[in-house]
Amino acid sequence: MAPLVGAWLFGSPVAPNLNLVAGYSVAFFCVSAATPLTRNILVPAGKTRRVLGATVLSALVGAASMLAFGANLGAAGLSWSLAGADAVFLVCVILECLRLKVVR
Repeated sequence: MAPLVGAWLFGSPVAPNLNLVAGYSVAFFCVSAATPLTRNILVPAGKTRRVLGATVLSALVGAASMLAFGANLGAAGLSWSLAGADAVFLVCVILECLRLKVVR
């Protein structure tokens, strides 16, 4: 639906393709899932150093993959790189929550 809406709003030449929208959708899901775990579990438990470490790791993964995939795949590569970085952060947050034995 997003490609159709993008074409209607901005015109066919600049409408996003499905691959681009799918990458951003996965990134949005990962951020939406990681935010409450971070704010409601890890920060109150005093695990801010772990959150910072996960942020740095995901930023490094995201930057490296953006350089590689952005150059080869364009905007779709960038959106999937962002999704990958956000997925790394989500996995780190889930693993830390499991280590605290809060999420089962």
